[in-house]
Amino acid sequence: MAAASHLICHRVSVAVGATSAAVLVYEVMDWPRGMACPLDVSSLVRLADTCCSSPNKSAGPTVLVCGDGVTACGLAAGVLSVVDRLKERQDVDVYRTAVKLRRYRQQFIINEAQLQCMLQAARTYLSDFRVYQN
Repeated sequence: MAAASHLICHRVSVAVGATSAAVLVYEVMDWPRGMACPLDVSSLVRLADTCCSSPNKSAGPTVLVCGDGVTACGLAAGVLSVVDRLKERQDVDVYRTAVKLRRYRQQFIINEAQLQCMLQAARTYLSDFRVYQN
């Protein structure tokens, strides 16, 4: 099922004994492996908006997975934090969000390009929010 042109959702069933659960796996298609940032930040904003929406919040924890375990996951965690904060409080300090992430995981937000991507994600989310608001 496609959530956006560059965001694909796969539904996977996971079973342990008699207990099974459905897991939604989102794949960002416009983010080539090895690149610090996706080609278009709007796919990350869409992913964050989807993960932060009310029905998904109660579904269970969010697990971020990427090829090297940190590059894409770190930026995705940053964008998720920014969008969640904007949804909850309508304000966010993107720089402090990046600093806080790096305090707990030094490999997250590896360069200025990723910080700029977080800033662009905030702008994109706010721009989309204004369109929906009007």
